[in-house]
Amino acid sequence: MAKRNPELTMSIAKRIAARRIELKLTQERAADLAGLSRPFYACIERGEKGVGADSLLKICTAFEISADYLLTGAMQPSERQYINKLVSQLNEEQRKSALAIMENLLLACGYELPEK
Repeated sequence: MAKRNPELTMSIAKRIAARRIELKLTQERAADLAGLSRPFYACIERGEKGVGADSLLKICTAFEISADYLLTGAMQPSERQYINKLVSQLNEEQRKSALAIMENLLLACGYELPEK
């Protein structure tokens, strides 16, 4: 039996809950859409139970979200596309300012900047 990783379980739980809220779904409706029992779904969102591959796929399908995002928090392609659309409207000076703002935000949140 695989060891449980509580930090990963909680990270996944938070991303699932955030997506449900973003979709304006109740836990009951989310559980119905995913084909899961409401008590089990609630335990997943609270991080009390890990989510197996079959349940993960059901949630991804119901929430129209990638497993990569739920497992790792990696940005979804649709988010990248939206950011690119926003940035493409800026002139060169504005893009440089936006980049500086994002770099400062990352530093303020305790992240290291990736190499350019």
